[in-house]
Amino acid sequence: MFRKYSVVILLAIFMVPFDGAAYGQAVTKHFCASQDNNWSNGNNWNQILTCDGAVTGVPDDDDKTVIADNKTCNVNISTAIASHLEVRPGATLNIQAGSSGNDRVLTLTGKTAFTTTVNGTVNLLGPYSKLLFTVNNHTLTGDGKIVGRDDSATIDFSDLRLTNVTTIEGNLQIISNDNDDAFINECIVNANGNGVLLFDDSLILQDVEGAVWKITQPLGGGQPVLRFNQLYPGVSLKTPLEGDFEVRDGIVDIQSTIETTGTLFHTGGKIITGSTETALFSDTDSPGAECSICAPG
Repeated sequence: MFRKYSVVILLAIFMVPFDGAAYGQAVTKHFCASQDNNWSNGNNWNQILTCDGAVTGVPDDDDKTVIADNKTCNVNISTAIASHLEVRPGATLNIQAGSSGNDRVLTLTGKTAFTTTVNGTVNLLGPYSKLLFTVNNHTLTGDGKIVGRDDSATIDFSDLRLTNVTTIEGNLQIISNDNDDAFINECIVNANGNGVLLFDDSLILQDVEGAVWKITQPLGGGQPVLRFNQLYPGVSLKTPLEGDFEVRDGIVDIQSTIETTGTLFHTGGKIITGSTETALFSDTDSPGAECSICAPG
């Protein structure tokens, strides 16, 4: 009798479903906005994309997070964290504005994967809103947008690759965790906000054929600026860039040495290469004109 009951008990133990979230294992957590739109509310996170599974609680640093289709998630804390992120079609992730000493931060550790997929929209509402990548060689992919809404909003990383048809746009700061980190553009970088899209002085900018760096004037007017900084002596962007620059009634502000093997397309606007040297282009200039040295005037 003892042996018979022992077998039954063991089978009962092993037939209990395993809940990875309950045991601290890495799982996928889906944001479903079940109660409100806040990342910090554990009741908003679900085991299943259709949002009819068990509640999982807020993500940990090794969890994959998915913002479900057509849902809006607000990063309302400084300690939001996950391994990597997927923003589904129609979904919006807002990293809210913070204040001095009280940033709003989403940290992606890359513990279980190095790819973040954006098929919806990520907004950095700023000031003091930050998207932080703490792993080397993270990839941003998808067909969505990462949009900066304030000059002091930041994307901070150690080597970041922009792939597929992802767009970084608006006005924000692209900065690095360390010197000689690389930002690799395989898609579109578009300064189209009423402010500055800034690339940090310590970045190595790289791109591929077909990549685009451009400036477009926002609806309703405004003066967008695409700026490559050189804040310290001896530090410059390590180029050449192999993509194209498009200037459409905006400003390219180059505070470092830059060389392009691509095309400079302009229909207006100006290129600033220093505090006293400005190259101006009028609307009568030939669109698509190429130049290797753009002199003032």
